[in-house]
Amino acid sequence: MSKDALRRRYEELSQWPLVLLALLFVAAYAWGVLRPDLPHPLLVTLRVVTVVAWPVFLAD
Repeated sequence: MSKDALRRRYEELSQWPLVLLALLFVAAYAWGVLRPDLPHPLLVTLRVVTVVAWPVFLAD
């Protein structure tokens, strides 16, 4: 397989998972910022989602 074919294959396979992760990231970030009075475990979960998303975006 050529480099171009591998790149296209990667883009095809990763496009929708990255879109979903981006939407999840935006929702988690916004919810945590707009509602800082949420229960602590939920705020921690939202923070984990945002922190985990960044390395995935950077790797892409």
